[in-house]
Amino acid sequence: MEFRPLSGAHCILMPMNERVIDAGEQTRRSVPARLRAGVGTVLRLLPTPRRTPFTFYYLGLLGLTTILLHYGRPAAVHRLLALSSTDAVNLQRHPIQVLLLSALWLQDAHWLIYAVIFTAVIAPLERRIGTGWTILIFASGHVLASLATELPVLVAVHAHLLPRVDGRLIDVGVSYGFFAVAGALSVLLPTPVRWWVLGLLNASILAIYLSTDPTSTDALVTVAGHVLSLYIGMLGWLPWLRRRGLVGSLPVPQWLAWRHKIGRAPSAGTVN
Repeated sequence: MEFRPLSGAHCILMPMNERVIDAGEQTRRSVPARLRAGVGTVLRLLPTPRRTPFTFYYLGLLGLTTILLHYGRPAAVHRLLALSSTDAVNLQRHPIQVLLLSALWLQDAHWLIYAVIFTAVIAPLERRIGTGWTILIFASGHVLASLATELPVLVAVHAHLLPRVDGRLIDVGVSYGFFAVAGALSVLLPTPVRWWVLGLLNASILAIYLSTDPTSTDALVTVAGHVLSLYIGMLGWLPWLRRRGLVGSLPVPQWLAWRHKIGRAPSAGTVN
């Protein structure tokens, strides 16, 4: 049987071994390109002074106070933490001072862990809605959750329902503000992914609670503050996010979109 090329075109048949070698060379050449693309993606996600100044400089400030926690004199460090604590007594005497200072310390001093979660949670929200609004969401969770959990302790101490020592428990850290930002960020995710993230956040709150003494006043106050701050960010800021068309607007990775059968959300401009 005679073989004739279609439409008069010349047909060149490449030997199989040459085609295999050519495909292998293309694969080898594509590996460095993929690595460069991956590194570029990671670098774009890191906080920077221009795109995410709040995340960048806040992490730097927390890094300095963490160094102080590690290398400062124990008595001086304890004094600083006591002056910065949002415990019930301090909130009664000088509330503005402690609400500001308490957000400058990390309770467990694991700065690298916070650098990762700030990069994964706070930086994306800041890129999406702007620095000023991100600070407001963070502050709303930090301030409102602190007041909502510590003022009842103050009342209970004055009513002799709790011992006086419970009004002096050192309470510093950024977790209330972080969970508020995480709650707001979850609203920006497409619906299927949002519920998975919300479940993960609630599970992390439960894990933090169970890792301490669950019956202590400190643990109960902390878990209540975490839950309140998460839903302050999610539900309290939902009307604002909805009015600006930001609900479900955050793009998700292609593999995650395919897994949940959702499309990549359209980009929404930064709100200032």
